[in-house]
Amino acid sequence: MQIPEVENILVIRPGAMGDVLVATPVLSNLKSAFPKSRIAFLVGKKYADVLKANPYIDELIEFDRESVGRFWGIGRLRRELAFLASIRARRFDLALDLLGNLRTAILCAASGAKERVGYTYRIRKFFYNRKVAARNPQYVVDFNLDSLRMLGVPIEDKDIHLPADESDLVFAEEWLAKSGADRDRLLIGLFPGGGWSSKRWPEEHFARLGDILSSRLNASVLVMGGPQEKSSVKEIVSSMSSMPFEVESLPLSRFAGLISKLHLFISNDSGPRYLAVAAGVPSIGLFGPTEALNANPTDSIHSAITYGGVCLACNKLTCADQTCMKRISPEAVFEESCRLLKEQGRIR
Repeated sequence: MQIPEVENILVIRPGAMGDVLVATPVLSNLKSAFPKSRIAFLVGKKYADVLKANPYIDELIEFDRESVGRFWGIGRLRRELAFLASIRARRFDLALDLLGNLRTAILCAASGAKERVGYTYRIRKFFYNRKVAARNPQYVVDFNLDSLRMLGVPIEDKDIHLPADESDLVFAEEWLAKSGADRDRLLIGLFPGGGWSSKRWPEEHFARLGDILSSRLNASVLVMGGPQEKSSVKEIVSSMSSMPFEVESLPLSRFAGLISKLHLFISNDSGPRYLAVAAGVPSIGLFGPTEALNANPTDSIHSAITYGGVCLACNKLTCADQTCMKRISPEAVFEESCRLLKEQGRIR
């Protein structure tokens, strides 16, 4: 179903970081199909950094949930209505809701766009006039691109876009030099974070893996995290017998710059893994309660490891025993690391 030429496009994907990154192929394909169009992206303020240098975005509409308020009242209602009015005033021709919760569905409808695209989720589907069947499981980039396929937009690009800022690359080089990391050795990053507690591989497994990588491959291991991973990073570092490098609480763009210098990135199912994907850095994702087919990139330099239990991909936010994650052994992850590094010519 081909739509006519459009001039003003709204893409809605408030967060989180990984979800915003995997939405970027939608932007490049839209700009290719409608080169004269103006594209706005509605994103949560805390995730806007990953889009600020994106060449396919003409306007970032940053939404700050804290400024609206957590609890309903007259003040919040006024702020909500004012925000919706500001969206409608931009006179969008086409709006795409890539999340599909009630709030984003309302935003899509409130945009006033003639063409409103969203997925067929329960009552939310009635906010759209162009409905996309939610096909699962499939890689999330293709899931997002289904919204364009339904419109007849050709898919020419599936790459995640995170343009590198030269200052971030310079920072990464300086950080590695100051830390004493030997650039002739393999640089391997370990990221223990994950939005759900059930998605996190045990810290002791990360520590064991770090020691194996260090002793058997002579790798420089970077244990990486943000403010939420601070305690996990410190626990892993203190548990290792080798001497890893500790990376924590860097600004997002600096963190991305450092990841771009790695030879391999190993993490739970989390947003920072897509920083590695965007940078073309080989990666391994560890999956238990989430579906690997949805989150694992299809390029051969990326791999997924799961333990085949009956509760796999349960989507539970918390779990009492985390069997699916605990039974992924450090040795299995090491073997997969070797396979990827051999394919890239990093080891024999």
